[in-house]
Amino acid sequence: MSIKKAYLNEDEYANSMWQLKNKFIQMKNVLMFYDDAILIDLVRISLEDKGIDVFGFSNTKNIINQVKQYDPLAVILDLNIAVEIGKETINSLKAFNIPTVIFSSDLNGRKNAEKAGIDFFVKKSSYGFEELEKVIEKILEKEKMAV
Repeated sequence: MSIKKAYLNEDEYANSMWQLKNKFIQMKNVLMFYDDAILIDLVRISLEDKGIDVFGFSNTKNIINQVKQYDPLAVILDLNIAVEIGKETINSLKAFNIPTVIFSSDLNGRKNAEKAGIDFFVKKSSYGFEELEKVIEKILEKEKMAV
C-alpha cells in the first residue's frame, strides 16, 4: 500500500485561503465559559446558522486575554462562573464594551446576575436556546447600528 501526499496547487491554495479569510471576516465570535462541554456544543450548533462562531472554555483563568484574542460580540457565562470571576472581571469586560450574558437554570439567577452587573439573563430551559439566540441577535443588531 502506497501513501500519497496530498497538496494543493497555487490556485487551489489561493482559493482555499480566500474562503477561509472570507469565513472569518463574516463570522462573529462569542466566547462561552461553561463547565458543560455538551452545552457549549449545543449553543455552538444553535448559533452557527446565524453566522456566530462560539468558542467554549471550561475555566476563566485567561478570560481577559481570550477576550483580547477573539474580540467577541458577547461573552456567555454560567452563573456560578460569573460569581467565581467576580464583579471586577465583569467590569473589565464592560471596559471592552462586551455584553455579558448569563445562561443558567438557577431560580435566583436573574437577581444575582443583576447584582453582578450582567447585561442579559437567559433562563436555561426547553425554550432557553431560542431566547439565547434572540439575545445574541439583539446584540448583533446593536453592533450593526453602531457601525
